[in-house]
Amino acid sequence: MKQGLGKMLVPLIGFVVALFIAWFLLDSLLLGLVYGIAIALGIMFLQKQSAKKKRFYHNIESAYNFVNLMNIQMLSTNSTYEAYEGVASYLDVDFSNINSTDLVNQLSIIADEYNINSFKMYISTFQIYENDGGSFKEMQEIPTTLCQKTKIYYDELSQKKFYKLVEISSLFLLWLAVIAFLKFSIPDYYANMMSDMRYQFIMLGIMLIGSFLYYLAFREYLKNKIRGM
Repeated sequence: MKQGLGKMLVPLIGFVVALFIAWFLLDSLLLGLVYGIAIALGIMFLQKQSAKKKRFYHNIESAYNFVNLMNIQMLSTNSTYEAYEGVASYLDVDFSNINSTDLVNQLSIIADEYNINSFKMYISTFQIYENDGGSFKEMQEIPTTLCQKTKIYYDELSQKKFYKLVEISSLFLLWLAVIAFLKFSIPDYYANMMSDMRYQFIMLGIMLIGSFLYYLAFREYLKNKIRGM
């Protein structure tokens, strides 16, 4: 309930802020409403993309945690289910309540849901070990390395993209500040311009284009282009 309210509150706040900014800069409540609605819709689309990004990162984190804990536990036993029981309390809820007869099948389902190639490979070799035996450590060496590299790569990529987003956000705010500066520095000339509807629409178009470009940059930050996924 609180989470749903929060999702509704963010676009509403964005709408109100954008409304007053556009109303202030364009001297038109109607055009302010248009800009506010456009910003609110953009925020709603970004929220959906953000939810996908969070879920995707959750999957990478959970898979990484499962792989490392299972590998450590398998050093002291040859039973995969015994190893699972030993680490179950430390795993994500996605891996909870799996019984001994359904371990491999449930892990395969989770791997398909996570859709991480390195983790799928890990579970495939996990299944081969269950069926044919062998050296678990040697069999899982390559999949484990790939899972670890996937997480490291994602963390580094996410950090770089965050810094880039901060840079673009600063430029976007500076751009709005320049428009506001024009209003304050040449108030009479600016007021005459905004009294003409043509200039109001031109300024609205500039603001919408600038905001749309920022929206594209933010959406790019939320995309999950992960190598080897």
